[in-house]
Amino acid sequence: MARSIIDTLSLAVTVAFAAPIGLAGANFFLRGDRALGAVMVALAFLMIAFEEYLIRPSDVPVEIAQTVVGGVVTDESEAATDEE
Repeated sequence: MARSIIDTLSLAVTVAFAAPIGLAGANFFLRGDRALGAVMVALAFLMIAFEEYLIRPSDVPVEIAQTVVGGVVTDESEAATDEE
């Protein structure tokens, strides 16, 4: 599914916050503190997963609008295929 500019920027900000946590976790894990390292890497992974897959209340109207518009309007490529 295509991402909007806002969705892309939101994911980039989340990755910017999650990356240092994940790298610090990997560092702790490799230095021998396996429990703390694993928790930090899991936290970084969950931050990105929640941003990608969690549906927020503000996303619901957008999803509904995309479904309605997608059902009414067809792509030009689909229209050209239907005409042939």
